Amino acid sequence: MSNFQYTRPDRFPPIIKNLIIINGLVYFAQIILESQYELTRKLMMWPVMPDKLHKLLVDSGALDNADKFQPYQIATHMFSHAPPPSFYHILFNMFTLWMFGRILENVWGAKRFLFFYFVSGLGAAALHLGIQYFRCQELLQAFNANDIAAVEKILVPQLRHLAHQGQ
Repeated sequence: MSNFQYTRPDRFPPIIKNLIIINGLVYFAQIILESQYELTRKLMMWPVMPDKLHKLLVDSGALDNADKFQPYQIATHMFSHAPPPSFYHILFNMFTLWMFGRILENVWGAKRFLFFYFVSGLGAAALHLGIQYFRCQELLQAFNANDIAAVEKILVPQLRHLAHQGQ
């Protein structure tokens, strides 16, 4: 005889509910504290870049001196979102978290899902930092070679992206 027992899946499991609440609170903190503390710039993950490149970008006006990688950003990037007017960013992220996360949490259980969530966030941080490290090396080489066309090709799309986030 089978030991199967049917349990009805939870529509809003507790870990999903708490993650959505945390993300929402961080988003509202970003809205409220953005003009005073530039919270989004502090929570987002900046690349690990050589000091020489950071100094060049600060001197050129592309970055502020405080815009650099901090270890706490490995955790905060998982909960920060693009500030208004891009409300759709957090809306679709939370909808996706609810749609897929509730299924995984119902199947795996709360502890296993939470472990998966944080490992995924840490893996995303590692991948992002790795790619940005190589892009920074490429940018530094272009600066050293005085190749202005290569610098513009690498840097201008990034600056447009950052300018769009700050609006």
